[in-house]
Amino acid sequence: MKIKVLLFAAALPLNLFGQLTDFHGVLNELANSRQFSSLLHKNGAEIDPNEFTGNPYLHNFFLPAEISGKNGLFMMRYNIFNDEIILQNGEKEFYKLPKSPEFSLITFKNNDKISLINDNYYIIVSGDQQKGIIKKLGVKFSPAKPSVDGYQPDIKARFTDTKPEYFYTSNNGVTPLTK
Repeated sequence: MKIKVLLFAAALPLNLFGQLTDFHGVLNELANSRQFSSLLHKNGAEIDPNEFTGNPYLHNFFLPAEISGKNGLFMMRYNIFNDEIILQNGEKEFYKLPKSPEFSLITFKNNDKISLINDNYYIIVSGDQQKGIIKKLGVKFSPAKPSVDGYQPDIKARFTDTKPEYFYTSNNGVTPLTK
């Protein structure tokens, strides 16, 4: 019985990452369409958490996600502060997904759905990309402040979540929801 459990557990990552095989196909498609964003430097996609407090991302880690109309799962995360989707390949290289209609719906395996509408990313709260309730998340950045005197410590830079804005989306466009 223990052997079966170990074999299943050992095969689980292969099944998950076995579905990541279309990553290079999507990268080739991006390069061929001339909409490809250049390879990001590691420090552009990963920020040293010792340099700040808070988080500019929707998720703390890269999560498996699907791109509508593309085959396979991709390791992705949404950078709220820069309003961009970052892809990670198996070699720990990072790519910025272009804001293009062909990549307009991202579905994370935790069921978060991100939609590109009017060149901005929104979280789908209910409904779908064409008609429903969406929200725009925001993150404010506050730069680090050095100590004024020897008695107080330096203050780290920080990311702070702002109040989300809610909208109704339909064929007529995006309409803000107010109280």
